[in-house]
Amino acid sequence: MKKIAFVLLLTTPIVGKAQTAYTSSISNNTPSISASASPNKPNNSIEVKVNNPLFFNYRTVDDLLQPQVVNNAFEIKLKAQQSANKVYAQVNFSGKKHKAVPDGWVSLLLVNKTSPNAMASATAVPLSEYPTLLLTQPIAADNMEYYSFYYNVVLNPLTQHIRPDNYSFSITFTMTQP
Repeated sequence: MKKIAFVLLLTTPIVGKAQTAYTSSISNNTPSISASASPNKPNNSIEVKVNNPLFFNYRTVDDLLQPQVVNNAFEIKLKAQQSANKVYAQVNFSGKKHKAVPDGWVSLLLVNKTSPNAMASATAVPLSEYPTLLLTQPIAADNMEYYSFYYNVVLNPLTQHIRPDNYSFSITFTMTQP
């Protein structure tokens, strides 16, 4: 039985990509993406730069029991000088069996930031199909051009059974203002 499971798991790659959105408009799926609030407000924008491709592949049974990490997966650049901003993230799986994917399978872990006063979790933030608060950037007191936030993407160990298959996902980032 273990050999059958091992063979099936060998064909289970996980692929991801990043998208950005400002409020409810979604941008294209290019590696470096930006979206600004509106033509009248060029000072508030968010940009996501993919540094390392989001690709996970289970090669052994032991891989299922350990978190899989893409280090320095992406950078979020945030320009927010006139008002406080909140950045949310959500994961969307695609494919015929995407409903079987448990919430929290993909997490984001902040590894570095250039903003001294941003509020962001120091622990991994589990994602679901609904927007999850990733960080809050208060009103900028200085004249920084951009603040950068660097994240690892973590594929957590499975805690429930999912069918062997190829699973693709996208991470959507949304920036809102209070």
